[in-house]
Amino acid sequence: MGPHPTFGSWKTVWARHRRWAADGTWDRVLGVLPARADDDGLIGWRLAAGGWR
Repeated sequence: MGPHPTFGSWKTVWARHRRWAADGTWDRVLGVLPARADDDGLIGWRLAAGGWR
C-alpha cells in the first residue's frame, strides 16, 4: 500500500518532504498553523499543575 495517487509515488513523497525540510517549508507551516488554529479558537489550552512524581 502506498500513498494516495494524488501525492505520487513514495519516492516523490520522500523527495518533496526532504526538499521542504531543507528549505524551511515545514518550519514555516508548523509555525503558522498552530497560531492560526489558536486564533480561531480551535485549540483548547489547559494548564495542569502539580502531580509530577
